[in-house]
Amino acid sequence: MKIEVLPTAVKEFENLPRSIQRQIASKITGLAKDPFPASSKPLKGENTHRLRSGDYRILYAVDTRAQTVTIVKIRHRKDAYRNL
Repeated sequence: MKIEVLPTAVKEFENLPRSIQRQIASKITGLAKDPFPASSKPLKGENTHRLRSGDYRILYAVDTRAQTVTIVKIRHRKDAYRNL
């Protein structure tokens, strides 16, 4: 699958510490191979999921027709679900 990252998620990613960036980059790369890993959880809304990476959450949408995973947000768990 193809990975797309929204501009807001890119900014959130760039503001994280390097060690966290490496963790999250690894998880995002894994989504290209398996967009529905066992550790992901479906959220309300169509094709929206979350993936945990330590205290951070990767919120993403999957479009199976277009074979695309869109990274929507990368945030600390206390802020991840606000304004969803």
